[in-house]
Amino acid sequence: DNTDEKKVYKSARIISDLTTYGATNRNWEETGPLIISHLYMRGIKPENVEVCISDGSSHIMQKIFLPLFPQAVHILDYYHKNEALHKCLKTNTAMDKLQRLKKFLWEGEIDEIINDLRKIQFKIGKPDDGKKRESEDPKVILDNYIKHLDENKDRLQYKKFRACKYPIGSGCVES
Repeated sequence: DNTDEKKVYKSARIISDLTTYGATNRNWEETGPLIISHLYMRGIKPENVEVCISDGSSHIMQKIFLPLFPQAVHILDYYHKNEALHKCLKTNTAMDKLQRLKKFLWEGEIDEIINDLRKIQFKIGKPDDGKKRESEDPKVILDNYIKHLDENKDRLQYKKFRACKYPIGSGCVES
């Protein structure tokens, strides 16, 4: 029974003449009010926003999208996650698994990716306590990616998002 799925992933209403893009060089703390202002100028109420897509930065999710648009479907940019997967495997010399894991990512099979990455982590070890989360240490990169996937499973369901005709990439906005 996929009744709950239907509630979360309702059919997308794509209205091409309402597609707009905004850009700012302001900091992220000032971005939320700018987004709300932009929506109202377009005649859109914030509660009517169906989809929010971002690169997955925690400050954007926690300070902008989740508080301002809690009812929306929140999607993490597929291409950013794919690139991070590539970097994660490259630094851990596990490139032979890349195509398999990319397929899992495309299909939204996040538990499968996490399981495979944990096997790699078991072989190479976890990062030492006290290592900076921003470190370029391959063990830290792998550990960060596993945690990020685990914390964001609902935002990485790309197969379901594609079926709903939701965008899975933020490139059009970023460019």
